[in-house]
Amino acid sequence: MFFKKDKTVETVINTADKEIQEKLQAENELLKSYINQIYSRMGEIIESHNHVNSQHSDLASLAENIKDIMENVKDLSQNTNDLSLELSTRSDKLNSISQTSVEKSVEGNKAVEDLLSMMDSLKAQAKESSSSMNSLGERSKQITDIVETITDIANQTNLLALNAAIEAARAGEHGRGFAIVADEVRKLAENTTKSTSTIQDLVMNIQNEIETASKNNERNNSAIEKGIEMSEVVKEKIKEIVNGFDEVQKEVKIVTDTIITQRDYISSIFEQTRVSDDILLEIHNKLINHVERASKVDTNLEEALTKLKNLL
Repeated sequence: MFFKKDKTVETVINTADKEIQEKLQAENELLKSYINQIYSRMGEIIESHNHVNSQHSDLASLAENIKDIMENVKDLSQNTNDLSLELSTRSDKLNSISQTSVEKSVEGNKAVEDLLSMMDSLKAQAKESSSSMNSLGERSKQITDIVETITDIANQTNLLALNAAIEAARAGEHGRGFAIVADEVRKLAENTTKSTSTIQDLVMNIQNEIETASKNNERNNSAIEKGIEMSEVVKEKIKEIVNGFDEVQKEVKIVTDTIITQRDYISSIFEQTRVSDDILLEIHNKLINHVERASKVDTNLEEALTKLKNLL
């Protein structure tokens, strides 16, 4: 059975369809408006994101440059630290040499003092020897005087014995015994004269040797005096050297303390530089990773934006 089409229903349907189309059109326009807004907003986001990424790239490049600079600073700090350690070692060696020099100078001063003491002793002995030589000279003169007296007595005795022999010869047989005694006395006087002559020669030799020894002793005394004077000068010079080394040692200690302080400071800087270098390396790596991730986000945003554009 066929129904006849009702125009009223058709009119209602057409009207409803038109309203639906209008609503769909309105919804479509609204959707396009939203998509345009999203598209525009995403463009701004992408532009802002690109700007941020550009800054991140600049930061990464800057971090790389800073890292290179810090590497150079680290190397320089290492070289400075090594040089500081070498200076400290040399300073310790210089301090040791200075200390040894002071000790040697003190030993030298002690040796000079011992030498002065020995020379003073030699001087006293030389003076005592001179006194003994003078005493021997006086004694030898006394012996000479005694020998001369004995010689005179022997000569007189010889003369008396000669006279007695003459008188005994005159007395004849009665004076014969007396003549024998007079002859023995004469021989004794002659022997005495010979002995005194020998003694005189010996005393003369002794006096000559004493005189030579006295002259040598005087020269020795003069040499000892000069030696004492020179030793005193050397002692003063060594004393000045010791005082000089004391001053040098004080200055060396000041320099050494300064070098040690500088070394510790440089070591601290080196350690801080090493830590800073590690931190910068970590920051650099994080920035690089962030830039890489941001690049991926850029790609995804570009793809999403293209899809949105195709929807318009």
